[in-house]
Amino acid sequence: MNNRFRLEKSTRSKDGWVLTDIDNLVVIRFKEHQYNETQKISILKESELANKEDAATIMAKIMREMGDYMATNHYCIAMPYNHRIAIGQRIKELRVKNGLSQRDLAELTGYTNANIANIELGKYSVGLDVLSNIADKLGCNIELIEKTAE
Repeated sequence: MNNRFRLEKSTRSKDGWVLTDIDNLVVIRFKEHQYNETQKISILKESELANKEDAATIMAKIMREMGDYMATNHYCIAMPYNHRIAIGQRIKELRVKNGLSQRDLAELTGYTNANIANIELGKYSVGLDVLSNIADKLGCNIELIEKTAE
């Protein structure tokens, strides 16, 4: 579990969130599903960054780490909900859970390895026949591929 970052619902707005880097005392406020577009960044007075000459370089690294944390752990809160990406992530999750590589799933379904990779990345919009075939090979129903945003 990551103890460096804390994500909380904002008390200031109904669709707002607050991400805090506890180690560096940096706070980002943003609107739900608009992390990149609505960031408001604060460095708390107690932060050691306030007095460092290379604060801009350090801050750029911290911002990248905070963005990576959001993308990895809270994508559905930070970014607009994209069904292709969500379905692709779920297919990958089920494929890995079944101990299959992309190549294995490609062979089972009759699709190319590149097609499976692009489906998992959300680059392809798959039809029901393709989705049904993949779900069948993963041992699940289509309903189990997409799970609701957490």
